[in-house]
Amino acid sequence: HPEVGHIAISPLEDDGFAGYSWGTERSPYGGINTVEGVTSSVALTERLAHMRQQQDKDKTTTTVIANAQERDMLKDLPDAHPIWDHASNALANLCVTLILLLSVEQIVLGGGIMNRTILYERIRSQTQNILNGYLDVSQVTTENGLKDYISCSCWGEKGGLVGALSLALDAYEEKEEKKKKEKHVAFSKDCDIKKEENYKRDIEMKMTIAKSIIAFSAIGLIYVLRRSH
Repeated sequence: HPEVGHIAISPLEDDGFAGYSWGTERSPYGGINTVEGVTSSVALTERLAHMRQQQDKDKTTTTVIANAQERDMLKDLPDAHPIWDHASNALANLCVTLILLLSVEQIVLGGGIMNRTILYERIRSQTQNILNGYLDVSQVTTENGLKDYISCSCWGEKGGLVGALSLALDAYEEKEEKKKKEKHVAFSKDCDIKKEENYKRDIEMKMTIAKSIIAFSAIGLIYVLRRSH
């Protein structure tokens, strides 16, 4: 399945964040400057911890990573905190990639991070900035167009779960439809076989009747010839 969360993004100028710890092993780009490596709750919390480490030089890297597991600290940050600029920029990069690569009809964003509703407006604005006037369509050039084009999920932070369930349901229905078609084909084959068997049986019966008629006709002819002599 597609993993757009691991595509590379263009970070903000002077972004010194070295990527999140979960991306160091077996993640594309080592988790550095990717959508997930910037906007996941782990990445955001680790970035915040590193920012605080810069302010308190006595903190060790181990302490920073340990603190990064306490993701609840994100909800207490003000909307004006610079960490949200990095998040909105990464998600705007994702939107631009989807627009240019797939010409999607609409982009719906959801999940826990998007509970920070100020991100939507920032993502729309940064998407427009990155496109740099390349596309002359109202969906990405006007405020109202962008508001409809990049919108929130009606499922909120449960969007991921609902999306996974929807995919599972589609896969189940596709599998059931395939079973029905296979049964129909098997039934058709059975019908064809039975028709062929019935046809052969009918031919054999007619042949038997024909042979019997010929035999009786021959016996009758012999009887008549003997009587005539």
